[in-house]
Amino acid sequence: MEYSMLISKPLLSESGAVQGYVRGLLLSEDLSSLLFLACADAEEEEFYLPATAIKRIGDAIVVEAFKKQSPSGVPCPVGKAVYDEDGAFLGAASALTDGPCGVLTVVGAFGEKQYPAKKISAGECVIVRGSRPQKVKKSPSKPRPVSKDDRAPAPLPSLQDDRPQNTVKYRTDLLGKQAQREIGGLLSAGERVTAETLRRAHENNRLLELASAVLTEA
Repeated sequence: MEYSMLISKPLLSESGAVQGYVRGLLLSEDLSSLLFLACADAEEEEFYLPATAIKRIGDAIVVEAFKKQSPSGVPCPVGKAVYDEDGAFLGAASALTDGPCGVLTVVGAFGEKQYPAKKISAGECVIVRGSRPQKVKKSPSKPRPVSKDDRAPAPLPSLQDDRPQNTVKYRTDLLGKQAQREIGGLLSAGERVTAETLRRAHENNRLLELASAVLTEA
């Protein structure tokens, strides 16, 4: 049940006589249950009825024999200003549902937000407990053991074709150049340099020799 739905409802006796209306509510400290109805009669004289007197709730509240009592409990927070633990204004309480899983709906500048009733302290205003963001404790990171893969140099890219992007580290400026003289084991005079030629020259530390044969006249 939403507590705020009870506010302003007329009070009827079981015989149908109008006895007044509800102007406020008194709740248990944890806001989970209704203790008293704060009522006013036709003369605006205030009186309190225990929640146990309620028989039925509809467009009006039907109550049994009027047993006015001294009230106890905390005022229903609906309509009150709501703050966090640091005093920052969150908005106004617009609704509260009953029960141990009740929630308080707060309307603020950024729309509606709901808080568990068990985290609410209600008085002249409302404080939301535990609303500060929780700091996540970071466990100290342990140094990662160095593996053999970490110590090994990165492998050289494979040269499977004549595409320049695969031969960036192997003098790509020589690709397609024609050898002016023969280089034993690499290419013949007049043959053009390919990616495979560059790879073999690199592996055998003969890039300088290849460049000399390609870029200079025989």
